[in-house]
Amino acid sequence: MQLPIPKNPLYLNRYKQLLANFKKTTSYQETHHICPKTLGGADTCDNLIKIPSRIHFIAHWMLWKAYETDKLAYAFWAMCHQKKIGQEERYSKINSKTYALLKERRSKLISKSNSDRWKNLQWAKQTSANIKAAKNKPKEKEKQRKRMIAQNNDPEFRQKIIDGRKLKFADAEWYANYKQLQKVKAANRIKPIIVDGIEYPLATSVATKYNISIATVRQRIKSKTAQFSAWSYKSQQYAPPAAAPGM
Repeated sequence: MQLPIPKNPLYLNRYKQLLANFKKTTSYQETHHICPKTLGGADTCDNLIKIPSRIHFIAHWMLWKAYETDKLAYAFWAMCHQKKIGQEERYSKINSKTYALLKERRSKLISKSNSDRWKNLQWAKQTSANIKAAKNKPKEKEKQRKRMIAQNNDPEFRQKIIDGRKLKFADAEWYANYKQLQKVKAANRIKPIIVDGIEYPLATSVATKYNISIATVRQRIKSKTAQFSAWSYKSQQYAPPAAAPGM
């Protein structure tokens, strides 16, 4: 794909030579647009190339020097600061003059982008509402906290809570269902343990057997050392008892 006429042809020539003569490698590579999207490039096979991360970094540097646009400056700024896994080999040392120029261009681009956003009335209205809601959130939380404190300090309100609990527990059917639900929850928490091929129903059984604490039992199960490789939770999950009707 043909590149547009640059402001500085010297750096464009260097850019072309860089892509033509870089040393190919089988290690980590990144996809690069020969003609950047900001200059009219497309996601086509003839405009995409796989290059090492360091060459990718230098290529964006050359493009910025050749065209000196704000968007290319921003792209190179991102190459300097936004590294991902596998991009550690990028040569990201730039001098103070280059840094200052990049910083200025990036600032202008962000300022223009924000200005254009606020011209969109729908976006501006929604953003203003979000900012207002975020400012009022601590005030609403404080109001809610004070309401809860006032309720808890009100003897009449506290008595209503106590009376409600008494009525629930006085209901034989509700209480039976409640107890059954507690048993179901307890059964779901049970994790049988295998130690040296022997199954133990609970961590307390293992702790008693080896005269150690339950916390130590769990640490040994989670340990990845060879010494405790025979310690593990049983993979088979026991089916908990069915919940009582109406729960």
